Amino acid sequence: MSVASGPPVTNPVRVGGYALELGAETASFAHFEPEREDDRARALEAALGEDVEGGTLIAAVEEFEEDAGAVTKRVERANELFRDAAEGRLLDPDVLTREIDTLLGVLGRLDREGRFEEELRVARALHGLLALSLRWLDLVRSLRSALRSAQMAGDQAGEAWARHELGSLHLCAGDPEGAEEHFREALRIEERLGDAAGRCATRHNLDSARRDLALRATRGGWRHRRLTRLAGWAIALVVAGGLGAVIALVIEGGSTEAVSTTDGRDTSETGTTSGTTGGTTGETDPAADTTNPAVTLDVPSDGAFVATATPELSGRAGTEPGDQPSVTVFIRDAAGGPAGGAPLEVPVEGGVWSVPPTVELPDGAYTASAQQRDNSGNEGTSATTAFTVDTEPPKLTLGCPSGIGSAPTCTLDSTEAGTAKVVVYEVIDAGGAESETLLESQPQPVELDENGTGSVVLELPEVFSPNFVAIHVVAIPTDAAGNDGQSDDERMFLPD
Repeated sequence: MSVASGPPVTNPVRVGGYALELGAETASFAHFEPEREDDRARALEAALGEDVEGGTLIAAVEEFEEDAGAVTKRVERANELFRDAAEGRLLDPDVLTREIDTLLGVLGRLDREGRFEEELRVARALHGLLALSLRWLDLVRSLRSALRSAQMAGDQAGEAWARHELGSLHLCAGDPEGAEEHFREALRIEERLGDAAGRCATRHNLDSARRDLALRATRGGWRHRRLTRLAGWAIALVVAGGLGAVIALVIEGGSTEAVSTTDGRDTSETGTTSGTTGGTTGETDPAADTTNPAVTLDVPSDGAFVATATPELSGRAGTEPGDQPSVTVFIRDAAGGPAGGAPLEVPVEGGVWSVPPTVELPDGAYTASAQQRDNSGNEGTSATTAFTVDTEPPKLTLGCPSGIGSAPTCTLDSTEAGTAKVVVYEVIDAGGAESETLLESQPQPVELDENGTGSVVLELPEVFSPNFVAIHVVAIPTDAAGNDGQSDDERMFLPD
């Protein structure tokens, strides 16, 4: 087995020209990464090039008596290890290696016994952990085995997932042709199944593969035009200089033109770095588009609290020629995992976009960002917004003295910081039934500190109404998300 030394890397994993964002049993997203990791790409390319025709792809454990319940526990353990590794929690490399080897052995035995559905479950849970551990050969083998298992089990969703992940590996290894083949087949299945999240992820990575293919074609076509132009200049110089002209035309990677004439003048032209080809060239392709679409995420604002489990996310999008008419919205929970049904593919209308989560967000902290691409493969990404979902109203305990004295003070103790409105009524006896009159002179609002505590001095009339019974006090707390609660009632009486 291919085992990387040291602890696992953090999520996302940089491979070649991409950062591969992994999820626990969810589709991977490949994002362009300007700082290349070519050593990893070469190792991945070698793993993808392994001849795996025939036989079991992974060595199977010999002792194996696990039922479906035991396999489920294996899946849960793999997901637990992935979360720990992805979040950067320290793991003992030797222990992690043994855990992975055991899971791979289980995977191989499930394959040998034809338990294809269970094999696919284990492979889905294991793939992110293998990538974080840089175990490329084991990852490639397990995904190919998962693809075959999905096909044998008739699991089309599983087949689409396996093809998407294999396509992502081909993309990171610098093989956009192989990537495109897998992505197109995955997309065909996802569209037939109505898998919006899978379709969004596959389209995202397919666009990257097509961009890489287009760049290759652009480089080749541009170099051909450049060589043709250089040849024309050389012929012209020969004709102009006659038989005595000596011309040296040097082309190294399309980067340098050197022309020497009979009078010894050096007309060499040294190029500048080209954003299109990645090499050095005297000119840049005037048709190249290197501008990222201008996409933003404006609502909710950074640091906002929202009182609904399906908050509307909205922003602006690029509208330049070639900018795609949709954006992809990512929502992540505190652990960095996808949330709210994300990724969400959202149409752009009039230069703006808006979408709520398709799955309710439990109370807690989240981050969100939006991405938009153009037809040249450029990718614009909004600033990341952090927000908190809080749908629970605060609970407040109100404490007031039982007797009415001078400057009576009530204490407020809420479960959350925020403010509280204190409402005071005068209670009178109206012929055997109580009647309340609102006293509107109370200070508003009361600020509750970070611990949810505060106090207020009540402003009461000097003279109470005839048939006075009591002062009735209640507090209404409001938290940062705008949820309103209500305290228990407190009553204050005149001393006997």
